[in-house]
Amino acid sequence: MSPLRVLVADDHALFRRGLVELLAEEPDIQVVGEAADGREAMARAEALAPEVILMDVAMPGTDGVAATAALCQREPPPRVLMLTVAEDSDTLFRALAAGARGYVLKTASPQEILEALRQVAQGWVVVSPAIAPLLASRLRGGERGASPSPYALPPQAGLTRREEEVLRLISRGLTNPEIAQELVVSPDTVKSHVRAILDKLQARSKREAMTWARKQGLA
Repeated sequence: MSPLRVLVADDHALFRRGLVELLAEEPDIQVVGEAADGREAMARAEALAPEVILMDVAMPGTDGVAATAALCQREPPPRVLMLTVAEDSDTLFRALAAGARGYVLKTASPQEILEALRQVAQGWVVVSPAIAPLLASRLRGGERGASPSPYALPPQAGLTRREEEVLRLISRGLTNPEIAQELVVSPDTVKSHVRAILDKLQARSKREAMTWARKQGLA
């Protein structure tokens, strides 16, 4: 049987290299290419026709969710496994709605990542056990007609609802650890959101992002 053709897309070169080395040790997996951002992932996917794409969420320019949505419009669509630090339900649902077949945290063990990759290749939908309760809670809330988040804001500049929440808290002067505590997520997740916010606003610092937020009435 031919090995599973995999494309690895992540903007952190060291982490990406570690994934490639991990996959290279598996006789049933072949890494056919790498990408450092969403736009490159789309181009490499078209050229190399991988069966599964390991895709980071927060990448400069075109992020992993936008790239996944574009890729899943193709025929046949590749199967995308998101590999991310984002532990919030909003990002999880955005990824699944875009067409991702799996959502695994970067804190997962190598064996968990390999197992998830193979399951996605077989057609399963896979979610990290660490965030599966968020998925169940969100679904139960939807069934009950739960009220919207108190931080919910209209879409601005392509920001997700969670990114708008983070930006609003930044504008209140909260630090990353304080934002993490407020939103009940990890500091790494907040750092990922801050990076995505700066990329989307083309801001060079949090101060520039705060200025934009105030002009838009988000602060």
